[in-house]
Amino acid sequence: RGAQQIPPTLRRGEQRPRGLGGRNAQAIEARREERNTRLRDAFGIRSEGRREGEAFDRELQAAKKMEKQMERERAEREARKAERRRVREERRERRVKKKEERRKER
Repeated sequence: RGAQQIPPTLRRGEQRPRGLGGRNAQAIEARREERNTRLRDAFGIRSEGRREGEAFDRELQAAKKMEKQMERERAEREARKAERRRVREERRERRVKKKEERRKER
């Protein structure tokens, strides 16, 4: 009679189940989601436009890399084009200025 009452599952050498059973599962999941949200905010990780596991999709990553490269090249072309326009405009202004100086000399 002095023996401790041991749950039947532990008498056979089994361990207690450690799953997320019962009513606590929702509370645990809510806390986990709240913690993850705080971490994402703290590290500046945006979740819009992202899917779970997309980092492991090689084809998707290759497409994203190609898209970024094309965008960089487009931006470089635009910058070169703007620079050429600026240089042309400066040359034109110098020519106009020289013409005006010549007219004043006459």
